[in-house]
Amino acid sequence: MKRIIVPVLLVSSVFIASTTRAQAPVYYGPLMYALQFDTAVPPVHVGQPPAVTTAYLWFDEAMRLNTQAQVLGYIKKMTWNDTAKFIASNLYQIQDDDPMALDNWSGNWVKRGDPYKCEPGRARNSFVDEVKNLVGARTSILLKTDFIADVVVSDTVCAKDPTAYTATDMVLANTSIIDEIKGKNIPACVLYMKASKKGPMPLSGPAHPTWTHSVPADSGSCLEFAYSPEWPSDPNDDAGMTHLTDSVGGWWVKPGKEYIIFLQLTGIGLDSTSGYFTLFPGGFGTMGGMYPVVSGIVIDPHDDFGFGATGLAVADWKSRLRARINAIIYP
Repeated sequence: MKRIIVPVLLVSSVFIASTTRAQAPVYYGPLMYALQFDTAVPPVHVGQPPAVTTAYLWFDEAMRLNTQAQVLGYIKKMTWNDTAKFIASNLYQIQDDDPMALDNWSGNWVKRGDPYKCEPGRARNSFVDEVKNLVGARTSILLKTDFIADVVVSDTVCAKDPTAYTATDMVLANTSIIDEIKGKNIPACVLYMKASKKGPMPLSGPAHPTWTHSVPADSGSCLEFAYSPEWPSDPNDDAGMTHLTDSVGGWWVKPGKEYIIFLQLTGIGLDSTSGYFTLFPGGFGTMGGMYPVVSGIVIDPHDDFGFGATGLAVADWKSRLRARINAIIYP
């Protein structure tokens, strides 16, 4: 359903080329970040965790020495063996360290030329898809999701998308992090949502790109994302029978409420120097990637991650989720 609500094709991890130099795409959603391309690859730097640097250098060498056909063919023949688990562990760790850095590198957009025989983003996406085939969606979504956090919503505001076939309402949620679960660095927020005495003012017209950079995902830090109440809560609901609204038709995400959110960086477009993206929830489960916490209980009626129980206290739910993550990092 998400694919029909925006005026350009959105592809996670790989931005779509634009023919106009230094020209942001026209986008009517409420949140559009801009990030300059890398000037060198891979994205290693002083102060980076040693395991992350080592993982980047290992992936960098593999992409330089092997053709795309070789890499993708190898992935297709994989079993869930020690090598696959090693790749999954390293991929998770570099993504957890700084999802935007990985996404920029995965898109293969570097100012000084392309040194790779295999595009990192193609290899990354192919591997995550194969993990789903090998061990299921519950593991692959933890590799695919860029940010996981327990948050409280500060504010919401609605934008109208006149280009959408359906789901013309797009909501921008401004949240404050209670507990970072994945994504130790996050995009610096836009922070232009200002609530008047009558509530948040609606946005109108195309989005203005906001230049961002990575900032620590500390407790209390701002994390923004966008969603549409008309999207199905279940990604497998092609008939559109479910929606991200409450029992009385109100917005799913409400100010002052707590949620555990699963967010993905989603490309909007690019020009010759920069990529443009937004953050969407979802892609797995029955709650649209936004699990409400009510009276200290995570609302997860279908036990999406197979924790063995519903009605879990938030600390217990997060502990079981972290156990699944640790099984990826430390196979």
